[in-house]
Amino acid sequence: MKGVTIWVIHIDKPFKLITFKQQNMSLENTTSIDNWRRCDINQLAHHFHIYNQDSRQFERVGVFDLTPPKGTIIPKRNDGLEIRMSLTSPDSKPETVTFQPLIVLRVPVGDKPEEESEEPNILSNGKPLYSTSNVGAAKVPKQYLETVSSNWQALDQAKIDDAFLAMIPLGLGGNAVLQRLSGYIINSEYNKSLYDFLMAHNQPGQLKKLKLHLGVDFNKRPDNEEFQFAPVVEVRVKTGEAKLKDFEGTTIVDINDDEATVYFQYMRPCPPFCNSTG
Repeated sequence: MKGVTIWVIHIDKPFKLITFKQQNMSLENTTSIDNWRRCDINQLAHHFHIYNQDSRQFERVGVFDLTPPKGTIIPKRNDGLEIRMSLTSPDSKPETVTFQPLIVLRVPVGDKPEEESEEPNILSNGKPLYSTSNVGAAKVPKQYLETVSSNWQALDQAKIDDAFLAMIPLGLGGNAVLQRLSGYIINSEYNKSLYDFLMAHNQPGQLKKLKLHLGVDFNKRPDNEEFQFAPVVEVRVKTGEAKLKDFEGTTIVDINDDEATVYFQYMRPCPPFCNSTG
C-alpha cells in the first residue's frame, strides 16, 4: 500500500527486549491488526508471555525497542505516526511473544504537497471522530514509569484483557459501549507534545532510542472512558544545541553533554481519539 511505512518489531533478545525491522505496509500487517481486534478476551493474556527454557517458567514481556536504524529521520512532510496494537498470530505461541506494537509513519505520496496517495491508507484516511486539538502525551518522571511497569508485571493474568477495555462513546454523542484499545495517533492534533518533541530532534543521529514500556495505571477508570493500560514512551535524544525548555517539567536520566532521556505518558488513545477508520 502506497504512502505508508511500517516499523515492525521482532524478537531480538529473549524475554526482555524486542526491536524492530522496517518494511512496507502489507497484508500481513493489516492481518495482525485484525488479529488484535478479533482476539477472544480469554486468550489475549497469552500473547504477552513467552516460555523461558532455562527457568522453565512463562515470562511476561515488558518493553519494546522501536528505535529506527541509525541515521533514520521522519520526513518533514508527514501526517504523523501511529502506535497500533497487533498480534502476529491469532494463536499464542509459547516460544515467542505474539503481541506486536506497530509504528505506522504516514507520509504523503507525490512530488507536490497537495497530491494524495493513489490508494487509500487504511490506517490514516478520514476525518477525526473527535475534534479536540492539542491534547495528550505529558512528560512524566522515571518514578511513574517504574510504578506502572511494576503494576503491569504484577497484574493478574485474568485481568490483562480488562486493561485494554473501556466504556467509550460510539462517535460524537453516541452511547458508551465497551471497546478495546486500538492504539495511539501521534501528530500535530493528538498527543502533540510527543510529536513536537520527536520532530524537534529529527536530525540524523539525534534520536538515539525509542522504547515502548508496557504499564498499568490503576487510577484510571474504565467506566469513565479511560484505559488502565498505560504505556510509557521513552525517548533518548542527542541534545546538541537543544534548548533547556525541551526538558522542562520532566525527570531526565543519563543526561550529559550529548544525551537526555524523556518519558511520555497520558497519551490520548484510540478510541475515542481516532481517524474515521479506527
